[in-house]
Amino acid sequence: MNEKAEDAVIREVTEETGVRYEIDKLAVIHENFWIGDGAYDKGLHCHEISLYYLMKPRGTMELKSNSYTHFNDRETMHWIPITELDNYTVYPSFLKDYLLSDHTGIEHIITDERIN
Repeated sequence: MNEKAEDAVIREVTEETGVRYEIDKLAVIHENFWIGDGAYDKGLHCHEISLYYLMKPRGTMELKSNSYTHFNDRETMHWIPITELDNYTVYPSFLKDYLLSDHTGIEHIITDERIN
């Protein structure tokens, strides 16, 4: 709260990777709809709006993560060549196809898991 999206993404990426990035451009606005199945959202109709930015590192691209999961396990990070994305499960589900194709402008992508 009380932080511009651009400032928040730069801060979060720096905290997670240890690398300072600059925003190139807003690439995707993603709306995700689902019915919650967790301890806090079970049965709730959820709607998430996410902003995805293309970013450029300022200086080094060496990752120095000091990030932990919700279960207090240390996370590890490494770069994956885009050409090898088919070997990995990527979330959100649209991201793999998006990264493997050309785009201009800002894309608005909607994922609706409520639809069977």
